[in-house]
Amino acid sequence: MSRRYKNLYVLDTWRRYGNWLVVLALAGLTITLIYTLNKKADSGTPWLICSAVCLGFSSSMWLRQRFSYVQLQGDLLLIRVYATSCRIDLADIRRVRVGRLLGALDKPDRRRYLPRGRAAVRRWQEREALLFRLRQPDDGRLRRVLGRRCVFEDEVVVPLLDAGGLLRDIETVTSPRQDPVPNGARPAGTRRNRRRR
Repeated sequence: MSRRYKNLYVLDTWRRYGNWLVVLALAGLTITLIYTLNKKADSGTPWLICSAVCLGFSSSMWLRQRFSYVQLQGDLLLIRVYATSCRIDLADIRRVRVGRLLGALDKPDRRRYLPRGRAAVRRWQEREALLFRLRQPDDGRLRRVLGRRCVFEDEVVVPLLDAGGLLRDIETVTSPRQDPVPNGARPAGTRRNRRRR
């Protein structure tokens, strides 16, 4: 099975908020336990509800980042975000390359998807994305999976962990296969063979 390349949008959400939600949930459970030991269970109920909500959100974020990736499956490109997925035939892709995410979004119709604030810009400025153009504009399937900030008519911009690795995998599949020529052997149509005839 080929390698899975993580979706950085989803991974970033988990890294920024998931750990804090787990900490809040553990703090809520601790306070609930203290109230219970002091025989004040009613006072601990709101904390218990709060910790349950935090655990629910953090679990959802963890599952979302765990099952959000792009994977090459033979001649198909599988794009998955949590429970939804879409497969694209490599023959339907006109051009594929790797570029800077901020550069790909720095166009008039895409600037609203650029990160806001200096900290966000610093966090994303070195991130690479897989950019590919479809032969036909997206019919809505990709946009339902990836969202509006990744799909722009016939162009798709997906920030990935090691986008260059996926590009190499795609090029390996799409490049024409050449049979290796044994050492010392020459193809039949070479100049030397033609002279002998």
